[in-house]
Amino acid sequence: MRLKDLVGYFHLPITSAAKELQVCSTALKKVCRRNGVKRWPHRKVTRLSLSFVNLVFSHHISNTLYEIANCDIFCIICIQFILIQFFSR
Repeated sequence: MRLKDLVGYFHLPITSAAKELQVCSTALKKVCRRNGVKRWPHRKVTRLSLSFVNLVFSHHISNTLYEIANCDIFCIICIQFILIQFFSR
């Protein structure tokens, strides 16, 4: 298992991600630590995604974009983009 495999699960608490991947949470922690991620980033991802959504809404963007921003898939894509930017430093 590689870090790229886990990025799609960072929006979940570690126990939920482990359950979906059918591994123990310790295995996820080991993969993260091997790749320089000290803590499971669920809380950071949640905070960043909420900040992003609030930013979009605060600028009174059109209703179409508002509907897209409410979509879970859009949020996950944004989170993945943010994480890639954050971890590529």
